[in-house]
Amino acid sequence: MPRRLPAVYDPVNGKLYGEDPIAGLLEVAISSGGGSVTINSNAADVLTSVGSEIYAVSATADKIVFWDQSGVELAYLDIGPGLSINGTTLEATAQGSIALTVAANLTDIISATSSGYNATFSADSAGSDKIVFWDDSSGKLTYLTVGSGLSLSGTTLSASVTNADLVTDTSPQLGGDLDINGRDIVSTSNGDIDLDPNGSGTIVAKGNSTRGSGEIKLNCEQNSHGIKIKGPAHSSAANYTFTFPPNAGTNTYLLQTNGSGVTSWVAPPTIVTNTSSADVLSISGGVLSFDDAGSDKLLFWDDSESKARYLDPGSNVSITNATIDVDIMPEAIAETPQIINTNYTLPSGKNGYSTGPVAIGNNYTVTIPANAVWFVS
Repeated sequence: MPRRLPAVYDPVNGKLYGEDPIAGLLEVAISSGGGSVTINSNAADVLTSVGSEIYAVSATADKIVFWDQSGVELAYLDIGPGLSINGTTLEATAQGSIALTVAANLTDIISATSSGYNATFSADSAGSDKIVFWDDSSGKLTYLTVGSGLSLSGTTLSASVTNADLVTDTSPQLGGDLDINGRDIVSTSNGDIDLDPNGSGTIVAKGNSTRGSGEIKLNCEQNSHGIKIKGPAHSSAANYTFTFPPNAGTNTYLLQTNGSGVTSWVAPPTIVTNTSSADVLSISGGVLSFDDAGSDKLLFWDDSESKARYLDPGSNVSITNATIDVDIMPEAIAETPQIINTNYTLPSGKNGYSTGPVAIGNNYTVTIPANAVWFVS
């Protein structure tokens, strides 16, 4: 072990020794006739000599003297940082500072402070239970938050979700809304997709302020077109249920409701129309429509035909909107034909009047019943 070795002169033997008289450590013989002293010359030499005189080299600072076996000489060590010599005592002192690097982010688990060699390490407050792990990418310890379905009890990590695998879980339950994230709910092997609310629950297609009332869209086979069944607006305060008939009905039958939401199939109404110029209605392929009479007409019920028909307004009769006007004096002079070119029978109990002369056309007759009178003036 290196020592500080002051030189000692032995007058009996005429030799100079170190404090620890180890043979060969240092021995200088001095004779009456003088002599030579050989000491290696390098930066770490402790002693130097001139002739027979030996003296210590000035090191300009405290050193630690030691025997250098490889150089077979005394040498010294510089006293570096953290060491000091107090008299004959070598002491270690806390000099300089220790650099402790702890990354500063939310997942640090250790913080450190230091003053010299006195370093203090402490755990950061994570605010809740965490799982500590080594993050190889950042070269430090960090932690994971204990999320949904996990819990820490003492030093035990437990999973609170039992049978999270939907294939093996016979009664899975959601902990929140299910977001299909743009995907479809499908089945395999031509299987059905059943929706089965419990008890009195109902399958509900909700509405919102963007699309309005709830709706269901039925697409075509290429999913490029579709029709929608949509509920009424909120303002109608509608709450009712339609119950469909127990079968598909008969061809051409119509679906009717009883006013309470119960529907049934009924035969379409029977419509009988004739094809005469006086018909008001016509039917084609089960579609009922009004005939175009071509001008204003008077509608009436023809009991003999059991149908609605129309009459043309005669002389001195006109229709204005919903009003019938009769002109009782259309002209100052009434005109009557002088020749009767049609068969005519005056109704029984009626009087007829003509201004003569009047002639009856060839092969035509005018019949006057016994209780009727025809005046010709």
